Amino acid sequence: MTKIRWALLVLVMAALLVSGYGLYQRFISSPEEVRVGQTVGVQRGNLVITAAAFGSISVPQQVNLSFPTAGILTEVGVEVGNQVSQGQVLARLDEGPLQQTVLQAQVGLKNATLALKKVKEPYSEEDIARQEASAAEARRAVELALLDLPIVRTTGEKNVADAREAQSKAQAAVAEAQRAVDLALQDAGVVQASGEKSVADAQEALDKAESPHSEEDVAAATEAVAQAERALEPAKQDVSVLQTTGERSVSDAQEAMDKELDSYKKVMLSYLGEELSDDELLADPRTYFLWVTEIQQPLDDAYENLMKVKENLDLAILQADKSLRTAQNSLARAEETLRQARVRLADMTPDADDVAKAQRNLDLAILQADKSLRAARNSVARAEETLRQAQANLIQVEAGQGVELAELQANKSLQAAQNSLARAEDTLLAATVVLAEMKAGPDEDEVAVKELQVSQARFSLEEVEADLVAARLLSPFPGVVAEMRAEVGDRVATGAPAVVVVDPAVVEVSATVDEVDVARIRVGQPAIITLDAIPETTLRGQVKSISPVAQVQQGVVGYPVVISIATGGAPAGGGFPSRGGRTGRPPGQPQEAPGGGGPDVQPREGMSASVEIVVEMKRGVLLVPNRAVHSAQGSQVVSLVAGEVVEERPVEVGLSDGLNTEIISGLQEGDEVVLPESAVITPRGGGPGGFGGGGRMFR
Repeated sequence: MTKIRWALLVLVMAALLVSGYGLYQRFISSPEEVRVGQTVGVQRGNLVITAAAFGSISVPQQVNLSFPTAGILTEVGVEVGNQVSQGQVLARLDEGPLQQTVLQAQVGLKNATLALKKVKEPYSEEDIARQEASAAEARRAVELALLDLPIVRTTGEKNVADAREAQSKAQAAVAEAQRAVDLALQDAGVVQASGEKSVADAQEALDKAESPHSEEDVAAATEAVAQAERALEPAKQDVSVLQTTGERSVSDAQEAMDKELDSYKKVMLSYLGEELSDDELLADPRTYFLWVTEIQQPLDDAYENLMKVKENLDLAILQADKSLRTAQNSLARAEETLRQARVRLADMTPDADDVAKAQRNLDLAILQADKSLRAARNSVARAEETLRQAQANLIQVEAGQGVELAELQANKSLQAAQNSLARAEDTLLAATVVLAEMKAGPDEDEVAVKELQVSQARFSLEEVEADLVAARLLSPFPGVVAEMRAEVGDRVATGAPAVVVVDPAVVEVSATVDEVDVARIRVGQPAIITLDAIPETTLRGQVKSISPVAQVQQGVVGYPVVISIATGGAPAGGGFPSRGGRTGRPPGQPQEAPGGGGPDVQPREGMSASVEIVVEMKRGVLLVPNRAVHSAQGSQVVSLVAGEVVEERPVEVGLSDGLNTEIISGLQEGDEVVLPESAVITPRGGGPGGFGGGGRMFR
């Protein structure tokens, strides 16, 4: 039974296979028999190829205005949101000091210009004529001085010869009187020497009576007393210092002893239960209780520490006492030395009677010496008077016709004549040099220096004038005040931003294009911009720049592009043709704002933006939906409706925008092609592709 069932199942499957194979043969052999599909007409339209980019709005025409110099802000003429024109004054610093500096620079430039003019035109023709007259006068003065010089020399020589003869006679008389004075002085010298010796002997006797001991001995005794006195004071200080130091050392040791004794007393109290006196505590602890192992070590340690501190105290007392005794012995020796030195100095006092007798002898010697000296001096005076008269006579001779006076006068006259000649020559030389300079014209080096000074003065004036202009903050372009960062009265630092001005008429999109699309992007290509913040409005733009450097974000490679947004009306050439063949906005985009944004639409910096860049566009080409084209045996084909049948027609295709495909050859406008059954076709006349669905269905 089972075998029969299996046999029947095999027969049924074989029948089904034969029937299916027959249907397949009929399908492939009959072109008019196809699967169910819908037709669309081949139309002409415009094809737009775009590349997507994403970015944000930027306002490149904005500037942070700052003062190049520091100062006090005295005027602010605008507020945030104000419209400003190019060159309008926005703010102003205190210009008082700058105006003063400009005035000083102007004065400096004027002075430098006048100095340059004076160097370039130093002398007039009248100046040169006056200088020529001065040179001629100087030349005549030289000629007169040359004539006077030999006359002055001859007259001086004659006067000197006459004076020399008269002087020789007067000099002989003076010599004779001088010899008499010399003899009188010689006698007076002998008398004076004798008297001085007598006085010196008497003075020596007086000095010996007044000072029986030599000055060296007295000085030595005095120095010994001084040394003993000087040594006494340090000895006293040593005693005081050592006494203080010893007391401090004993006090510190006593304090340590008291502290350790107190600690030991507490240890003994903890074991005995009763408090011991200081003398008892210093005894051997084994005197008071039996020695046991449990308390041996603590008592040993405490007692040993106490004994160490006691030894330190005893040592401190001993050392302090020893040092003090040593210092006191030194002080006693110093006092004894001083006493002995004072006794020796007192023993050197002179005897009063001897001193009085020696003083009388000295007075007598002085009187006698003075009397003899006066007599000798009188003789000298008489001889000197004779010499004075002879000298006066010589002077009188010399005053009248003396050689020296004559020589002096001759030399003076000759020197005066020579000086006059030299001055005349110097005057002539100076006048000649000045005249040559005046005729030579301006000094090129000096002119160059003065011209450089004028240039420097002009540069300084330009600098301070620039500083004055810089004290006024001007708008560099027409725009809107976006931010104020300073107020009147503020001290503005150099370079600190004070006002921010933007030009809202210049708006751009900074976007990123995928590396797949960047090769098709060119500067100048049109673009459509959609803002996330204003999705119902589109803006028109144009590719301004393409960066050659890629940016990689999360593994995705992109290239920055800048899209300039049109703000003054639609670009030349009208709207963009849509993929469906109509002129206007791209398919699926919102309505464009008039004039690239309209009066009520203001793109603001930072807004997110989506951009479609038109990389290629064709007008009036044959278009079919992308789904109508498929591959067959290595060629592109479409299913063309030919009467009541459908045939495969090879075609040459062009561009595709992802929805429609350009047909270069193989079809004509009005032909109908069959779409695969999975295609979604809207009724004729509708849909984004512009193609209407056909009314016939084919099998």
